[in-house]
Amino acid sequence: MNLPPVNSLSLFRDLLLKVRLEPALEQDVKAFTERPQSAVPEGEYRAYMERADALAARCAAFLEAEMARATEARFAAPDPNALKQKLLIEPRRGVDQIVMGLKQKLGNERQEWTRRIAKQMSDVATSIEQQVETMEMARAEGREAMVATPDPEWLRAFDAWKADVFGRWASHLAPLLRAKTCELIQPDLDALSSALGAPVKVELRVPAAMKLPTGRERPKDHAERFEVPTAGETFVEMFKGSLSTVAMIAGMVVIPVVGSLMHTAPTAVRALVMGGMLVPIAAFAFVSGRKQRKKLIAGNEDKAREKLRKALAAETKAELDRFKPDAERYAAQYCSAALATAMGVIEPLVGESFEAREKTVGQELAKAQIATDKVMDQLQSLRMIRGQITSQLVVDIKRRLQDLEALSPARA
Repeated sequence: MNLPPVNSLSLFRDLLLKVRLEPALEQDVKAFTERPQSAVPEGEYRAYMERADALAARCAAFLEAEMARATEARFAAPDPNALKQKLLIEPRRGVDQIVMGLKQKLGNERQEWTRRIAKQMSDVATSIEQQVETMEMARAEGREAMVATPDPEWLRAFDAWKADVFGRWASHLAPLLRAKTCELIQPDLDALSSALGAPVKVELRVPAAMKLPTGRERPKDHAERFEVPTAGETFVEMFKGSLSTVAMIAGMVVIPVVGSLMHTAPTAVRALVMGGMLVPIAAFAFVSGRKQRKKLIAGNEDKAREKLRKALAAETKAELDRFKPDAERYAAQYCSAALATAMGVIEPLVGESFEAREKTVGQELAKAQIATDKVMDQLQSLRMIRGQITSQLVVDIKRRLQDLEALSPARA
């Protein structure tokens, strides 16, 4: 046979070194390569080439299947950008949102404390009014006026009560601030702990008790002065009013009757009878004057007591009003301090956590990229080998079969 050997059949031998074939195919390829072309008898050469053609088709099909598997593996492999987004960017965005929410909460908490302090002030103001209602009054009576003042013992007790109320309020505000603030930030700390995978603990200190209101360091002297008519003045006023009434009645009734009945009596006797009518008028004026004076004094005392109560309540509420901006400033400062304390713990922890995570993610990204490159290299190698088989080996085998087909009629 004058035909030259098919050199591309050596690709079968190289294929065993480049690709791990399935066992049956590998065995067939190995058996085929162990029999060189030169050892094939002329009568078996055509069958030998047909066997090579079938074996090349099987190898091409196997390589196509491997290429499909490698392509699927390529698309199934994690994308480095998506992996970075999932493992680093999205967690960081979630942590930043939690931290921003925490800052907003502590900022809004200042307004909430303004509302709470106003509510507490309203309760204290109500208790002040109730306490002032128990005021006892002392009075100093002069000849023409009376001066009403709060009883000194009651005033000292009231000042002690007020100092105790303000003191308890100020001392209660400090632990309440810490408790409410801890309760406010704890859900965010738990969320951060879950997001970072590490416990986030923020210890807020109990603030020092705030300064109390000024109190009665320079107390105002509360006194109400009201004029009280003397007994003589009251008697004269009542006597004048009664006398005018009796004189009118006497002029219309008594004098005409007495004059007609005693027209024969001496003038002195008639004057004595008429003058005797002044005695019951004077007695009535005396009794009524005393009653009227007591009523007047009692009414003036009630008015003075009410004025003193209002003055004491107004003074105490003024002290309370001076306490309000201090309390609001105190609460706002604590919220700012709590935010600074929380950020002092959270920000370094977040930074350390994401620095460590970036290293881990970098390793994961490198592994993913290496795996992707490996699949791509494998796919490229498979494509190249398949191209060699389909474009060279199969073509050479087909050509040789055509040559053999052409030689058959000639020999015949």
